[in-house]
Parts: sequence; structure tokens; C-alpha cells
Amino acid sequence: MGVGVGAGVTLLLGLLGLTHVQSAQDAAVAREQALATHTALRLNDWLDSRLLVLDTVRLMRSRGLVDGAGDWRARVGADLEVVDGFQAVNWVSARGVIEITAPEAGNESALGRRVGDHPQAGPILAEVRSSGRSAATPPLDLFQGGRGFATYLPVRGTDGGLTGFVNGVFRVDAIVNQALNHLDTDAHHIRIADGDALLWTSERPGEDGAPTAQATVQVLDRSWQVAMTPTQPAVPRSTQALGLVLAVGVGLGAGLSAGWARRQAMASRAALLENLRLLRQVEEARRMEVLGQVAGGIAHDFNNLLTVVMSSAELVGANLSPDQQSQQEDIDAILDAGERGSRLIASLLSFARQGQDAVGEVDAVAHLGELSAMLQHVVGPQVDLKLDLPQGDGRIGLSQTALDRIIVNLINNAKEALPDGAGRVGLSIELDQDLLHIHVSDDGRGMAPEVRRRIFEPYFTTRAAGTGLGLATVFGLVHQAGGSIDVASAPGAGSRFTLSLPRLRTQG
Repeated sequence: MGVGVGAGVTLLLGLLGLTHVQSAQDAAVAREQALATHTALRLNDWLDSRLLVLDTVRLMRSRGLVDGAGDWRARVGADLEVVDGFQAVNWVSARGVIEITAPEAGNESALGRRVGDHPQAGPILAEVRSSGRSAATPPLDLFQGGRGFATYLPVRGTDGGLTGFVNGVFRVDAIVNQALNHLDTDAHHIRIADGDALLWTSERPGEDGAPTAQATVQVLDRSWQVAMTPTQPAVPRSTQALGLVLAVGVGLGAGLSAGWARRQAMASRAALLENLRLLRQVEEARRMEVLGQVAGGIAHDFNNLLTVVMSSAELVGANLSPDQQSQQEDIDAILDAGERGSRLIASLLSFARQGQDAVGEVDAVAHLGELSAMLQHVVGPQVDLKLDLPQGDGRIGLSQTALDRIIVNLINNAKEALPDGAGRVGLSIELDQDLLHIHVSDDGRGMAPEVRRRIFEPYFTTRAAGTGLGLATVFGLVHQAGGSIDVASAPGAGSRFTLSLPRLRTQG
């Protein structure tokens, strides 16, 4: 009988082990695809911000605001101080000759060149001339030397006639250094191609393999493919062997005694389930790390893009003639939208753990006691807000501003979870030797597991009017301070957020 129980235990744990391995493999594949997708989004954002610079230059040239070489280099130079990644921004005459380069240094060899003589760029320029639409070249060898690609934007005068082209020239190394600096090229083989034409690869001679994740980047009329292949197995061999080792070891031992086998099976199953839980936590942390890196890069590029938009709007406003002052309202609207965009960027950078507003020191116990009236105003009169604050030193390594943002976001999130905006919200602090725990709870709708797994992702929201940045900001600020967040929730059972933060101790 003992042998039979041992065999049953072995089969059970073998199945659990295989489930463990498959779950890890599925998570690894999903993580790779998420990284490829976000890499493509980052590339798209990086390129779109540069194309906006070119379009601004095109608009100003068409209106006669940057006519000469001096004006051109001054305008383009101001943009390139803010937005990098260009080899040059050139003016190409209607005849297809490069007449002005900016910056001038390093691009002298391109001056006077006929773009039509270039085997890849020539046909693209002819296509732009005939269609009147902007276009990009495939990967090519640059006049200035090196590998890159170019874009051509047609410019028309006030009479509608073609006057020339704005030519943006990009280098491959600029793309890699600026747009892909969130990637570990030792952990992944990355390949970027335009059809069969290779733009860049991290693969070394003799290295190849089928990509595990792919995504597409749109560059004007062209599509790039981003392919990624991990350099190590998606699931470590130690993880693959874990289930079988547990199964065989426990199964052999189970043959000694049926009763002992049953107890051992239960203990081993509990250990394996705990292992699975820890694995899911690790996978979630890795996914959030990837999202944080990508969000930080996108926020920086978007900030650069806004700088160009706002400076261009200010320039247009400064050049309005007396009979154009009615357009000032439109310019003010652009500047107002830019300011609001800057505030969104600040929240996104907090999520990405790149903001500096979390640094500081505050006594959370004393400060939250002072906030009670304000927090009651946040939840409104229909909500019963209960505060439970202990006596003692509650100093933590967060600034007062950061703590306010965390608590207001969590309290507001709890209020929004209440049916019809009425119910209970609790805020309490618990002190132990090393950590301060902040608990925010509600008796609202609760969350399904698939929602719970995504609540800290930027721009993920279940509310029609939500931005999806509130909890993402909380996540970033808490982790900046060396803390962690745990969430317990189920549909119909409310939610409880627990923030665990290191306590500060008096020296000496």
C-alpha cells in the first residue's frame, strides 16, 4: 500500500511540477512579448518626436521664417539642443541638391550633393516629389559616413509650388543609444530590420535563432520589424528540474509509509504552491521593472517633444502681426495643453522611479493625523472614514509631498470603489521594529484577479474618467523609498492596500 501511495504522490507532484514549469514558461514568453511591444512603442515615440521637429521646421520654412542659411542653422540648432538623435537636418532644393546643413560641423561632405544620385535615397526623393507626401528611406550608407536612414518632407510656398525638402538624417548608433537604452543586449539578441534590409542587430557572428517576440514600428510610410531572442533559456534549468526533483524525492520517501507519505505530500504541495506564488511575484516585479524603464524613456522623449511644441508656439505668437492677434487664443490653448502634459509627465516619471520628489523625511503618524480633515473632504460626506493611528515615532524616508500623493491617491481609489460613492474607508498605521505599515481598506466592489494583476500599470484603468496614473504613481514613490506594496482583494469583498516602508532611526 505504501508503494502505491508513493506512486500516487509522485504522479501528483509530477503534474504539479509540470504545471509549475509551464506557468513559468508562459510568463517568460509573455514578458518577452511585452518587452518587444514596449520597445516598439518606445521607438515609435522616439521617432515621432523627431518627425515633429522636422514638421515644425517645414512649416516655418513654408512661411518664410527660416529663409537663409543663418536662420536655418539657428532654428535647427535650438531644436537639436533639446531633441537629439539627428546626424543632420538639411535643406534640399527643389532640384534635389543639399544646399544647407545643420549642424554644419561634421556634415560638410553632404553640401552640394545631389540626392538623386544616391541609390536608395534618390528613388525616395522622386516619390516624395511626385506624391507630395513625406517618406523615409530604407537603411542606407550616409553621405557623412556610417549607417542610418533619412526622411524627406516636401515644402511648398505660398503659391502652392514646390520649393524644396526638409531632410532629416538619422544615425543607427543614435537610435540604439537613445531609444533602446532600456534593453540589456547581453540578455537579448535584438534585430531591427526594414523588410530584408537590416538596420541594426546586437547579434554577433555565428549567433542566430528564431525570435521569441516580434513587434512593428511605423516610420512614415515604412514598417520596421523588431525581433527579440533571449540569450538564456526562458525558464532556468533549475526551475525546469524543480517539479521533477520534488516529485521523485517525495515519491521515493512516500513508499516507506502511507501515513508519512500523505503528510509529506501535503507539505510538499504547500511548498510547491508557495514556490509558485513567489515565482508569480518575481514575474510581476520584472514586468513592472520593464514597464518602469519604458515609461521613463517615453516620458523623457515626450517631455522633449512638448518643449519643441511649446517653444514653437511661443515663437509663432511672438511673430503675430497686429491683424493676427485673434489667433493668440489658439496659441494660449496650445501652451495650456503643454503645461497639462508636463504635469502628466511628472506622474509618469514618479511611476518610473526617476522623479526626485520622494526623497525626504516625514513622521507619517503625526502627519496623517494632521491630514484627517483634508482626507474627509477627499472622500466626501457619504463615506465613513476611520483613522487608526498609533503612538510612537513614525518617521520614514519619504518627503511630505510624496506621502501626501500616495495617501490621497489610495484614499481616492478606495472611495471610487464604493458602490454609489457611499461606504467605509479605513486608514491605519502599524509599527513594528523595522517597518511602518500603512493600511488603506474599503468595503467596496473588490477586484477580480486579472484586474488586481494590472492595477499598477500606467494608463490601465477600469474607470471611464480615470487616467491610470494614480496607482502607478503610488507604486513608483513607494519603491523609491525602498518599500513594498501588497494588495488583498476579491469581488464583493472590498480591497486592502498595505504599504511597508523602512522606519528611520535616530543615530547615536
